[in-house]
Formats: sequence, structure tokens, C-alpha cells
Amino acid sequence: MWIPRPVEFEDHLRVRPGQPDQTAQVSRLADEIVREWPRPADISAEAREEARQVERVFVVPQLGSPAENVTRRSVVEDLAARFADPRGSVCAAIVATSGMGKSALAVRLCHLLEENYRVVGWLSADDATAWRASVSLLAERLGLTEDDPAHVFDALVEHGPALIVVDDAPEPALLATSLPSRPGLHVLVTSQSVRWRSAAHVVELDPLTVGESVDYLLARTGAEDEDLARAVAERVSGHPFALEQAAAAVVDGISLRGWLERHHEKVSAPHSAWQVRIGLLREHHADALAVLQIISCAGKGAVPAELLAGLREDPDDEVTLLCRDTARRDAAVTELRSQGLIRTGADEETLLVHPLLAELIRDDPRFDIGHAALEVGAAAGDLIRELNVDDTTQWSRVLGLSSAAVAASRLVQRERERDPRLLSADRAQRYANHALWLPAAYLHERGNARGAYRARLLAIALHGDKVAAAAVRDWSGDVSDTFTDLDPAEIVPAGELGQVARGLRSQSVARWLNENSVLISDVDMPAAEAYSRRALEIMPRRAPSPAPETADDVPWRERVRVEILDNLGFLVSLGPRRQEALRIFDAGLRLQLSFPDGENDGKYTELVNDRALVLMENGHYVDARTEFTRALETSLDHLDPSVEHNIGNNVARTEHLTWLLRAAHERLRRGLDFLLDRHSPQDSSVLIQQCNLGLVAYDLGFTGEGFELVHGSWKTAADRLGENDRETMIRRMMLADLQVFRGEFADANEAVLADLRLTPTNDGTESVWVPLRRVQSAWLTGVAALPPGTARKLAQELAEAFGDRGVHAALALDFHTAWALAGSGESDGNDVRTAAHAVRMREASVGAAHPTALLARARHALLRSDVTGRPLRASAVRPLLDSLDSLHGPAAGGFGADLARHGQPPVDPARPGWEAGRLMHLLADEVVDLDAGEQLCWQANAGKLAALAKLPDAEIPLQEAASGSAALYGQYHPWTLLRKATAAIAVGDTEQLRTVLTDPLWT
Repeated sequence: MWIPRPVEFEDHLRVRPGQPDQTAQVSRLADEIVREWPRPADISAEAREEARQVERVFVVPQLGSPAENVTRRSVVEDLAARFADPRGSVCAAIVATSGMGKSALAVRLCHLLEENYRVVGWLSADDATAWRASVSLLAERLGLTEDDPAHVFDALVEHGPALIVVDDAPEPALLATSLPSRPGLHVLVTSQSVRWRSAAHVVELDPLTVGESVDYLLARTGAEDEDLARAVAERVSGHPFALEQAAAAVVDGISLRGWLERHHEKVSAPHSAWQVRIGLLREHHADALAVLQIISCAGKGAVPAELLAGLREDPDDEVTLLCRDTARRDAAVTELRSQGLIRTGADEETLLVHPLLAELIRDDPRFDIGHAALEVGAAAGDLIRELNVDDTTQWSRVLGLSSAAVAASRLVQRERERDPRLLSADRAQRYANHALWLPAAYLHERGNARGAYRARLLAIALHGDKVAAAAVRDWSGDVSDTFTDLDPAEIVPAGELGQVARGLRSQSVARWLNENSVLISDVDMPAAEAYSRRALEIMPRRAPSPAPETADDVPWRERVRVEILDNLGFLVSLGPRRQEALRIFDAGLRLQLSFPDGENDGKYTELVNDRALVLMENGHYVDARTEFTRALETSLDHLDPSVEHNIGNNVARTEHLTWLLRAAHERLRRGLDFLLDRHSPQDSSVLIQQCNLGLVAYDLGFTGEGFELVHGSWKTAADRLGENDRETMIRRMMLADLQVFRGEFADANEAVLADLRLTPTNDGTESVWVPLRRVQSAWLTGVAALPPGTARKLAQELAEAFGDRGVHAALALDFHTAWALAGSGESDGNDVRTAAHAVRMREASVGAAHPTALLARARHALLRSDVTGRPLRASAVRPLLDSLDSLHGPAAGGFGADLARHGQPPVDPARPGWEAGRLMHLLADEVVDLDAGEQLCWQANAGKLAALAKLPDAEIPLQEAASGSAALYGQYHPWTLLRKATAAIAVGDTEQLRTVLTDPLWT
């Protein structure tokens, strides 16, 4: 029986975040396995059965000619012996120059050894596009939702034994990912670099011997004259590719003697042999040559076979008619395969042509490359529109088509510069929008910022923009979906772009500039804003198209303007000018609402959502929740589920921030289920949702689960994106919130300082987050120790950054008040007024019954008592007793919902003493089954009601609730501080209240 070691069993457990019962069950099982190891565990049979059910996966290109089996037999036997034990870890490399048959030999080995493996896969590494496409294809065949190479290699070990070919690899240091050394994983590399000696057992291929060449020619062609075959073999010098071209020509009907007559000198490279083949195709197989020309315009990657059928039907164009005729097209492809001019990709649905052959085809002066590239780009655009780019199983197809569209468009632009008569400027503009819009968006979404930016510059160049054309002139057009940052030095100044004729072309260029503005924002905020403002500037003031035929028709110009305003508002909101961002969004909303039925349009929903994001970032949580809810209500009828989910996540965030905990938790849990059905657990959207869910779970009382969700989200983001990535730092700051609650101030302050160091300045302007981080760090390291001038300066800087509203501005005032309460001896009436203003800000931002608002009220009351010398007034602190704790929400009726959840009637405020006794009875006799968070709420509320009724020992349940909160949440959590403050108020202990209110407190 298989007995897992502790480090192994976790791979067989699948836990969905947000399911406390399942998490607890798995945790118990894990503890049992660790405790009892090496005693057999119950999961062994299940894991074995799961392994047995994995289907065999074989993803390898087609075999070449059977004649190849008479060559390199000793090399095949040597490599087969090296891979004989599938349980070990083996890495071997076949090294030779181009055209020496490395890939063909690797295919032979795969087919020879396939019975020894559960998985045999093929990864093409000649460029980034081919690499990502082949990794995605293998991940799809393995049933994985995550196509990250490291994740795929981990899965191969789990599904193994596996043999993986890495074809056309560069030297080891330049390979896209390091190859793992794991038991049960065999790797075979083909490469031109001899530097693989340091990483693998290397087999160098020499040219074929004359004897092998003769045997191959006779087997391949069916000829019988060994002397002629020897003469041909000597002329090609044992070069396998040239030998294959010679054999293909003989099969095509030339004869060995005829081939010798055409080649009077030695053929030292494939180039000469290819030229002969192209000439023969032109004479005897015009259809095959036409198909080869089309494929040669589609870039270096694997070309989806569907691209041929997708060429637009044109009765005046023989090539498109050919490609749409299934019989002729298939016959042409078969001919090219038989002659070795193209080969089938690993998925048998893609076609590959050697890059050098493609270049030779494109350089043929008789080839109308511009017209063919136009057809390829348009067909790729048509096909991408038919795919669901959010479907991970289609990513390899989308990438292949996107690569073809960009490569073809680069050729179109090059040919247009040579001959402007290729197509008119207006037709070029329409072509660019059709062929490049979706590929650029796909590259942007997948993280290739440089490729997306260049693709959009290429589109602008096709509109007739000379500056954009110069910027992409030396670009090869090769793209991939590999994560690639944009270098700020590559950004063309916005003011230099858009120099095209006014009208439809300038309107179209404005759209392209607007799309690039958001992409640029990741590396250069001023440049991003400049792109958006330039887009507005070149937008025609009058519609260049005919007037709408009916009142319901909205001019496209106005829709584009709304899009630009939306992006510009977003970009401005990322800097210190938040009020200006709100004004820009308001302008966009006014324009959108001027359209017929504008409020029922999806763009209205986006604008409302984006405006609400600014409110949330500014700390106006109540207003943001209202706006997000409005956006969600309008999204239900016309937006896809992903957008609806995104807005729902925003609603949940503001529900949490306004202490509607149960509603937020339920919405986030449903959202996480939605994402996990569509993405891998390592996807960024899943990590964001997981982190948000963890924060709410913590406040609900599931503190262990909540902390692990937040910590896991941050750790995964750090491993995938790097510790200094912006998304990682957001997760880190959320983790710091929980560390503060637990009293881990040093770790939390380290995160604050790290974020402070990484917060960029924009054009010399300090980010609004810098003053906030300074105040947070000062609070964590001790407010009372600050000199008066420093404390006031920090508070003033934060207030100036966020204005006079929102929780961030309230934090500045709370900071000042806490410093005054900490015993400085310099408090006065201005400090009291500052504290009162903080209360009003908190109540407007998060609600009057939110724990932080109640604590602000207590600070104000205590400070006023200090300044006036009078005792605390009951009216000033009574809300801390009147507001009952609730996990549903702090508003009236919140605790009623908590009670109803357990079948209990709501509290009667007219009978506080009786209600206090009822709650204590329910708790003491365990009449209701409460989780930890609920029990503390009920206990605290029993104490509050007893204090309102002036019952003896009313403070006891309050103190017990405060102690329980400190143990569950941490001593600095809002629940803990509120309950400690309430207990101090119940007995009139002002010094205890001062201690609570001046302790470190997060926002």
C-alpha cells in the first residue's frame, strides 16, 4: 500500500476557499496524517484511483517519411537506452545546425518510446509565440486551467511518467523557463546551441554518411540506381534537409538524373534546394505554391489551418477561391506536406513552415505579398471575433490567430510604404481596426504590454501616421502572450501622434490612443494622461459621418468621446486630483445620459462603476456603496457575467467597509465560486477575491481561515508577480491590517514602509498615498512620542491630500485627536472642534453605528472632558451603548437579523433589562448554536442592554466580550477596541477609556 509522506499528501487535497466546514475537515485529516505517519492513510486508494483515471496524452507532430528509419540508427539506439528507465530524471539534447534533422529525430523517438510514458508532449521554443501556444495546448490536453509553464511541469510530474520535447530551444540561459529535474520527467531538447552541454547529455548530429544518404534516397524515391543516388548524395553533402528536397523533387517526377542536371554544384544549404522546389511548384503545383505563400505571411509561429478557409471570398481573386474550395485546398496542403515544405504542428490543426523558407517566399519578386498579407490579416480578424477570448481552452488558437494578424499587418504596412497604391488610406484604416483591435486587446489582457503597445502603434501607422510608422519600422511583428513590461523609453510622445487627416481617420486614431493610455499608465502616468487628452484633442468636433437617420441613433463620435472621458477620469483618479476625476466622470455621465435610452446602456454602468471606484479610493464608502449598487442593478440586463461579477465584488468591498459583514461575505463567496469555475486558483482575479473574502471572514469571527486566505493571496501574488509588484503590495497592505489587529506592529510597519518606498512620484508630484502611509507608520510607532509640530504637520498633509471628506481625511483628524489625548498637555478648543469634525466625517463615510465612527465619538467626548474639566456627558457617549453589535450590519435592525437567523424575536428597546436577561439566558443555557463571532456580539449586547437598564454588574458581560474579542480578533481590532471602550464607559472609567482610544488603531 502506498503511504504518503507529509509533504506529499497535500497535493491530493482540494479545498475551495471560503468553505469553513470543508477547511476544518481537511485540516483534521492533515493533522491525522502528520501525527500517524507512516501508518497507511485513507486517501491512498483514492489518490491511486485518480492517477489511474488519467488518460494517456500524446501531443507530438506527425512522423516524417518512413525512409528516415534507415538513418541515424546508432543515435536513436543511444538515446532510447538513455530514456529506458521512466522513473528517473533525464535531460538530453540533440544539437546541430539548421536543417540537420533534429526535430525529425525527436519525433521518431517520441513514437518509438510512447508506450513507456503516460504523457508525451511537444513544446516549441523557437520564439515566444510558439512557446506560449505549445504550453497552452499541452495544458489543455492535460485538463489544466492554468497554463503557466511551471504549473504545467508540476502537473507532468503528477501525471507522469512523461517525455517532453523542447524543440528549437535557444541556449539554456535564454530559454523562457528553467527545465525541472524531477523523477519520472524526461526532457529531450533540440537546439543549435552547444551550450546545452552544461545542462544535458548532448548528442551532436553530423551530416549523414554517403551510405545513409544513398539508403534514404532509394527508400524515399523507389529508385534503384545506386550510382545516381550516390552522386546526388555527394552533391548535397549529407545535409538531411537538402537530401529531402532532392528526394521530393524525384518523387515529383524529375528523376535522379534530372535533378543532377539541374544542380551542377554542391548544395551546401537548404536555400538552393528550396529555390528549385519553388520553381517546380510554380510549374506543376500552382495551388500548393499559393497556399505556401499565404502561410508565409502569417508570422513565425504555428499557423491555424482554419486561417486558410477563413480567407474572404473574392470572385476576382484566384487564391481566396482556392482556399475556400475544400478539395483544392486540402490537395495543396497534402502536396506541401509530402514534399516536406510544411509540417503539421503538435495539435494536428496547425501548419508550420520553416522561417527561412517563409522569408525566401516573401522575397520572391513575383509574389504580391501586400495583397496576400491583407487577406491573412482580415481572415485572422474575422476568426478571432468568432472565439471567446475568455475561454482558457481557446487561448492557443487566439494567440496563433493574433500572431498571424499582427505579422500580416506588419507586412501590409511595409508594402504600403513601398507602394502607397496598395490600398487607400481610408481602406487601410478600416483594415487596421478590423485586423488589429482584438489581437492588441488580447495581448494587453494577457500581460504582453510591449506587444500590445506596438500593435496599436502599427494600427495608427496604417491610418497614415508617419511618426507611428517610423516607430514600428524595425519591428519584426513577432508577438506572444508572455508577460512583458513596456519600457518608458519606447513610448512615443502623445503630441507627436495623430497627425492624420481630420474626419473618420482622426476619430479612429483617437480610439487607438485612448486604448494605449490605460496600458501606459502602468509605467508612466503623465504619458498615459497625455495620450488620453491627445485623443480628446484630435476628436472631430462635428460628426464626420452622415447624421443619424433616427433619434435613437447615437453618433459614433459621441460614443468614442464617452470612452475617452471614462479612461481619462480613471487615469486622473490615480493621482492626487480626485475631485477633477469626479468632474470628468460627471461629464461623461451627462453625455451618456443625453443619448436616447442612455441609462440602459452598458457604458452608463461602466461610468457609474468607475466613478464609484474613485469614491471608494477617496474613502467615501457609503456613497461608493450606493453608486456600486446602482451600477449592479443596471448591469443585470445587458452585461456579461464577468462584468456583473466585477461590480458585485466592488459592492461587497463597500459592504464590508460599511460593516455589512454577512452580505459582503455571501456575495464574495459566490463570486469566488464563480471565478474558480473559470480560472485557476493562481489567477489574479481569484487572488483578489480570495483576499477580500479573507478580510470579511476575519471580521465575522472566522479569524484563522480569514488570515490564511489573505496571507495565501499575498504569498501567491508575490511568487507569481514579485514582491514589489503593485498588485502584490495591495495584498500585503491588507495583510498588514490583520497584523495590526493581532499586535504585530513591526511586521505591519515594515509593510507600510515598503509600500512607501515603492509608491512612485508622477512628474515630480507626490502620490496621495504617501501622506497616508506616513500617518499610518507614525501611528504604529507611537503617536504620543511625536513632537506637536510633527503631529500637526502629518495630519495636515493627509487632510490636504484627501480633502475634507472621507475616512482618509477623518484619519488625519483622528490622528490629531489621539495625539492630543495621549497626554501632551497642550489640548485646546481647536482640538475639540477637530475631533467633532472627525466624528462627522466618519459618520458620513462609513455610517454612524460603524465601530470606527463610535470610537471617534468617544475620542471627541473624552477630549472635550479634558479641555472643559467636566465629566463625560451621558449624551455624548450614549451611542456606544445604544448601538447593538451585529454581523449583519450596524444600522437599525442589524442585530434583529442576527437574532432572526436563529429563530429569535428582535430586541424590544423599551425593556433593556428584560432583553439583557433573555440574551444571557440564551447564552448560558446554549439554547442557540452560535459561532465565535456571534457569541461575542450577543454577549456585548447583553452588557449594553444591562448598562442602559442600570443593572448591577452590567460591565461584566462587556468585559468578557472585550476579553473574548482580544483573544479571537486581536487586541487592536475595531470589535475589541469598541467593546473595551464600552466597558470603560459603563463604569465611568475615563483613564481606561483613554488607554483604549490612544492605542494604535488602523483606519
